Amino acid sequence: MGRWPPQGEVIGLGPRPAWAAGRTLMLVHALDLLRCPDCARHGKLSLEGAARAAQEIETGAVRCEACGKRYPIEGGILDFVGEDRARPHLAQRLMEFSPLVRIYETLWRPALLRRVNPNLPFEEEFRLTARLLKAGPGDVVADLACGTGNYTRRW
Repeated sequence: MGRWPPQGEVIGLGPRPAWAAGRTLMLVHALDLLRCPDCARHGKLSLEGAARAAQEIETGAVRCEACGKRYPIEGGILDFVGEDRARPHLAQRLMEFSPLVRIYETLWRPALLRRVNPNLPFEEEFRLTARLLKAGPGDVVADLACGTGNYTRRW
């Protein structure tokens, strides 16, 4: 079984434009799925001042049509936390420290998985997750993870 999605492609968009090589950008049609997290009415989000190519957004912002709150998009990532962000605690900072991330992904996580299910290597776990999500080519998956991003890097 080959790698899915094929290397160098954005799910549902085909080959990446040259300027986006190696980057993951927000897809315009994701706005149809998202709502304002702060608004009591969970308002629809509209795009403002975006730098985009085809169906991908690199920079700009979205604004809630109900409450008016604005959320920035930088480097293709929509930031729902914004300026209200609390200072990351030690565990969060450690999971962003690349030497520790390598240790976690190559030693600790595999060791824990072997204790839970000795016959499930990460590649199989990833395929199983995609199958359970019923995710296939052209589908959009939001990885709202709290770990090192090992799933995010594969999508």
